[in-house]
Amino acid sequence: MPSNNVSNGGNDGDKHGSQEGNDNDEQGVVSQVYLPSRCSMSCFYFLSLFHRLTFPCSTATGYPTTVEALADVFGQDDFNVLLRRFLFDQDHLDDVDPPSSSDVSLEECPPFDCPISVYHSTMAVFYSPSDPCGTRGMRRESIRSTPCWRKGAPRRDTVFVERDATIPGVRGLDVVRLLALFSFVWRGQYYPCALVRWFKHTAEEVDIGMGMWVVKPDNNDDGSPAVGIIHLDSVLRAAHLMPVFGDQFIPIGLTPDRTLDIFQSFYINKYIDYHAFELAS
Repeated sequence: MPSNNVSNGGNDGDKHGSQEGNDNDEQGVVSQVYLPSRCSMSCFYFLSLFHRLTFPCSTATGYPTTVEALADVFGQDDFNVLLRRFLFDQDHLDDVDPPSSSDVSLEECPPFDCPISVYHSTMAVFYSPSDPCGTRGMRRESIRSTPCWRKGAPRRDTVFVERDATIPGVRGLDVVRLLALFSFVWRGQYYPCALVRWFKHTAEEVDIGMGMWVVKPDNNDDGSPAVGIIHLDSVLRAAHLMPVFGDQFIPIGLTPDRTLDIFQSFYINKYIDYHAFELAS
């Protein structure tokens, strides 16, 4: 069973570097983990401190490396603006009262002209005490954003992103859809990132009938999709979403890759595995 959402949506059918994903080793218990060569500290030491780690897999081929060209590939005209605002936020992480890039003009955000590498998948490793993993066990799962999954439709997974580490469970997390995975080096520092579509909770409590949280795609004030760039360090794990069907008929010919585009709201499935149940109950 894949570790990600059953309804893996996607509406950008670019042809660059398609990754078929023939592997069957999507998830499992961590017995031995290898970090990318750029990481210097021991993986298990890192995990014992932070309880999770997310890092990109192999670079996809056939993509341009400039911001302007990738904006066309991703179908995101303001990709450069999003990157500059992301860098502004990253540059002020250590401030006592950090300003938000949304509250400053674009001229105050640093310029960006670095080459970019694109990925189709990332590996999430996280602390997951359970029967399979043990009380001190770690779990790993592949998370994907690819224009071609198993020689077929696009796959754009959804994940949990940490918003406030002081708030336990889903209340301290956001759900986002991975539109693209990429990385770059800026001022000598490596940044693994994701272009994401934000979701928001529809209520302050779980749905009474289903006992699960409900989310829906978020929009800006002008009605356009709420899109942003996040650091992969903020990704916790995959989020499994199930459509809220309502009382209307499902369109004839609907395919799984269009599910996240067609339905208006989704249950966060807490029954997909032990860790999800503990997280989303």
